[in-house]
Amino acid sequence: MTQTTSLDMAGPGLDDGLLAAALLGGGLPPAAEAHLNQAGHSYHQDEVAERHLREAQALAPGHAAVLIGLYRFYFYKGRLAEALEVAKQCLEKAARENNLA
Repeated sequence: MTQTTSLDMAGPGLDDGLLAAALLGGGLPPAAEAHLNQAGHSYHQDEVAERHLREAQALAPGHAAVLIGLYRFYFYKGRLAEALEVAKQCLEKAARENNLA
């Protein structure tokens, strides 16, 4: 007998938006999502990308998708002190939302 995982049962029709909402908490305003997308497209232009990330943060402060975007930007740009600060915010958020703090 073959054991199936929940991902196997989801099948190829799994909605990416539904999965993203489950993983990142949902509720991201469309304007914030647009800024995150623009930040990704302008990654090679540090100031432009960071401005889009900050706009997303202003529209959805504390949202997991925004925090992860900020963390990845700072980490991959070698701005490790800033990445660490965002990582701490992520850990605090996760602890709060899982009743660990």
